[in-house]
Amino acid sequence: MDNQKFGKLAFKEKFGYSLGDAAANLAWRPLMAFLPIFYTDTFGLPLASVGLLLALTRSFDGITDVIMGSICDRTNTRWGKFRPYLLWTAVPFGLLLALTFTTPNMGPSGKLIWAYTTYALLTLAYTANNVPYSSLSGVMSGSIRERTNISSYRFFGAYLGGFISIGLLPYLVTWFGKVFAPEGSVDEVADAFGYQYSFYLLAVLLVVFSLIAFKSTRERIKPSKRQKSDFIAEVKELVKNKPWVIILLVGFLWVTYNSIRQGAAAYYFKWVYGDKDLVGTFFIGVILASMASTFIAPALTNFFGKKRLFIMVMIVSGIFTTMLYWVPSQNIVMFFTLGILAELAAGIMPILFFAMLGDTADYSEFVNKRRATGLTFSAGTFAMKFGGGMAGVAMMFILSSYNYKQSAEKETEIISTPVEEIISIDVDTVVNNTITLKKKVLPVENKQADVIVQPGTITERNVDLTLQKKIQYTKRYKDLIKTKPLQQDPKAIRGIRIINSFLPVIFIILAIIMILFYPLTTEKMYEVEAELKSRKEKEELE
Repeated sequence: MDNQKFGKLAFKEKFGYSLGDAAANLAWRPLMAFLPIFYTDTFGLPLASVGLLLALTRSFDGITDVIMGSICDRTNTRWGKFRPYLLWTAVPFGLLLALTFTTPNMGPSGKLIWAYTTYALLTLAYTANNVPYSSLSGVMSGSIRERTNISSYRFFGAYLGGFISIGLLPYLVTWFGKVFAPEGSVDEVADAFGYQYSFYLLAVLLVVFSLIAFKSTRERIKPSKRQKSDFIAEVKELVKNKPWVIILLVGFLWVTYNSIRQGAAAYYFKWVYGDKDLVGTFFIGVILASMASTFIAPALTNFFGKKRLFIMVMIVSGIFTTMLYWVPSQNIVMFFTLGILAELAAGIMPILFFAMLGDTADYSEFVNKRRATGLTFSAGTFAMKFGGGMAGVAMMFILSSYNYKQSAEKETEIISTPVEEIISIDVDTVVNNTITLKKKVLPVENKQADVIVQPGTITERNVDLTLQKKIQYTKRYKDLIKTKPLQQDPKAIRGIRIINSFLPVIFIILAIIMILFYPLTTEKMYEVEAELKSRKEKEELE
């Protein structure tokens, strides 16, 4: 039997595996943090259209995730069941990411079709990439301790991808916008170019990281040779797997909580604090806190157990998130502090979630003598995509209810701007230094001769005009339409504060209630691990 099946894996393999989630989070983190504000403020979609788009594209994700999980379980190649998808999906995944954040030169209907098409295809690419990637952690080792360790490495990679994408993205958008947008472009046009070229760069990194993850990893845990594929039976066993159902619901609620927190921050820094680029610095601080959580998660898990630790970190994160509502607008230090403390706890949640998914796969094999790793881990991508979609719908609903204004609602005003234009007027008579004109002109001041032009006459000031037959004056008036800077009213600001605090906490409270019913204790999982190990050894001896 392979000594690494139930033992420790090499650092090189675990780090290589982590880059697979770094790749996924080059796409996923921006989808949570920046896609809502990109669609509403840069791409130009109405709030209702954004909410409907996010809801509809996610409504079929549960089906596609289950199908993808089943396909993985039935895949047999020289690379294994799950690894090859990291190779096959890398380029399409990267290309669709770039297209999703591209603003085409189309009318409102064309843009809506573009958004639906690119976003729907991107979520399918994410499914084809991340369901097998998540499942891979369940077959790299049979040790429940090592799976938690693998999960910690995985989310270190996830947070690395987030650091590169959402941490640096605001600054990349600003820089690329200045470089590639036409001179004099308004902010929305510059941002459109900035997003487009930023995601060209992120797409290339996504492809490279996926290929490294494919090359670095190995699959060791395989289904029993006696096991026969039966999709209907596998689905029935899955829905009867109480721990899996509970973790699926907890995952959906936890992801919705995190997605709202990240998506809402961009609105806060743009409209409440007044510096949209500062959100990148905030995300860097948040992701560094998440990275720190990956180092402490294994020790805390061993001490408290997965279920108890999950409850603790959700409570702590929820308290700090709630407090964000009362942060004064200009007290950015307090907002940073509370947000980072909330993330230090929240960063442990995905580590526990995916480790517990692996436990539910073992439990299903323990009870049913059948292993469907891909189908079991499809809960992970389902929870992440459906939770992210629900987050977008909830945010759009609150912002719409609180009269949030978009760039299309900017107000305009007419401003008289001086424009020099020299015009010659024929002189009629000159009497006592008063010049009568042959036609009336508008009142205007002569720039060179300090002459006042009145309707019908010109009165000389300090200049002898008696010998002149003509006089030149400067016409200095021209009406221009100027766009006023868009401002959110106090009600909209209150809505932005709510989506940063109370709204996400509703979902984390529901997650806390749900996980109280999770039945797999640490002691039970040691029993499951020992039994499965014994079965594998007997099967190999036969």
